[in-house]
Amino acid sequence: MTINAVLPHMRAGNNRQALAALADAASLHTGIHARLIQNPLLAHESRQSSGIGNGVALPHLRLFGLSESFVLFGRLAKPVDFGAADNRPADLLLLLLSPEADGPLHLRSLARLTRLMRDETLCGHLRGTADADTLQALLSDPVSRRLAA
Repeated sequence: MTINAVLPHMRAGNNRQALAALADAASLHTGIHARLIQNPLLAHESRQSSGIGNGVALPHLRLFGLSESFVLFGRLAKPVDFGAADNRPADLLLLLLSPEADGPLHLRSLARLTRLMRDETLCGHLRGTADADTLQALLSDPVSRRLAA
């Protein structure tokens, strides 16, 4: 799974602001207006929490107008609540956007990203790395790809 973009220094006071920042960044890369990403993300978050535990949130949606999957990694300077079962606020965010008709592929991608972010060693490295290039390398590392397979 390819991580298309990395935001190493996100700031948000709550999950709504974090989702808005992710939508803005995704908009720049996909060409889809930020509101067309943000509004469905907020609606999805209100129905189902994207917090998966261990300080990680994985907001995701299938999106009309997207031709291929898009993954954005973001690291928050200060963790915010994403409703994880372990009650731990999230500072590591992975946004998964998939084409609207990609139901099975979306679910497989979501499962792979979840497995990847359950690796505590990887998450520790992601928290301890300051620059985007190193974050991208960590997320693209062959060992990380094997974890997500």
